[in-house]
Order: sequence, then C-alpha cells, then structure tokens
Amino acid sequence: MKSTITINQDDNLSSLRVIKTNTTINEQIDFIADNWKTNTSNKLNIIASMFENETGANFNECQSDSAFNKIILNNCNEDMQTINKKLVDYAHLNLI
Repeated sequence: MKSTITINQDDNLSSLRVIKTNTTINEQIDFIADNWKTNTSNKLNIIASMFENETGANFNECQSDSAFNKIILNNCNEDMQTINKKLVDYAHLNLI
C-alpha cells in the first residue's frame, strides 16, 4: 500500500513526527533518516553560528577539544539555546 508521508517539525528543529504514512517501510525509513541528517546538520550549523557570534571563537577549532564535543553529544536532545549556553560556558572556562 502506498500514499504520502507527512512530517511535522517543531520550531527548534529537535524533533520530527511522522503523521500519516502509506509508503513502504523502506521508503519511510529512508525519508526519516534523510530528514534527520539534514535537520541535525541544520541544528548544529545554527548552534555554531550562535556560539561564534557570542564568543568570537571558531566553532570548528573548539571541536578539536573532546570535552566540547561531549557537551554536544550529551545534550543533542536539548534545545539550541541550552546547548549553546553550555558550550559558551565551557569555552569561556577552558578554551578561550
């Protein structure tokens, strides 16, 4: 059975919800995986911009610090402002 798939996304790019599905299971999995990768990448890019605007530090250079990366990984389900605050606080204490 096939039809359409509808995705709802919240404002902070942190969650996707499948509303209606009539595609094959493999098509659904591929669609969700592609959107998750895109939205995760978009979320990280926004966090990087927020971080660089607030600190003046280069986000990519800060990612060479393993503890900095752990903050991102351990808080990936948090909203972008929360993640940014934790990164900024850590960077001010340890990197900048």
